[in-house]
Amino acid sequence: MLIDAHAHIRWPGVPPPEGDVWEHDRELIRAATEMGLPISIPIRQADSRQRHWLIEVPDVKVSDLAALVAVHPKAKFIFVNGAGCTGCDLVKKAKDLPDNYWIEISRPDAVYTNEIGKLLDTLGPDRLVFGSGIPFKYPEPATLRIEVMQASAAEKRKICSGNIRALLGE
Repeated sequence: MLIDAHAHIRWPGVPPPEGDVWEHDRELIRAATEMGLPISIPIRQADSRQRHWLIEVPDVKVSDLAALVAVHPKAKFIFVNGAGCTGCDLVKKAKDLPDNYWIEISRPDAVYTNEIGKLLDTLGPDRLVFGSGIPFKYPEPATLRIEVMQASAAEKRKICSGNIRALLGE
């Protein structure tokens, strides 16, 4: 079981929350941590090209995530449907952060910008998990990322199933 946290939905004329953007999720994070449940946080919840013009659902700021994992070192976070993490503190300062988070790789690129390769070099295979984006995306691009990824067969097995199984206690 995964807990899915934080919506970040903004309506026209309603300003975004000020201060600690995770304040409303602290109780959920605390409860999930006590139960040993991973917390899934989707970085992108809606493609801005396919939304209604009155509803803005911005991506979660990846710059906020490093502070979140630092404040909750016993929680287990999975950041899904995100791209562009290689330049954020979550990756750049990974050695200074608790190892309580994983990055799902359904959106990062494996060839053109080689974002997956950069994540693999910086975080290692133990911090990446496979994701396909189903039911919102076709699975083939995700499986192709695994095929073309510059990683050993053992590293690919960890990413495809080993890490998530360990995270879920199997």
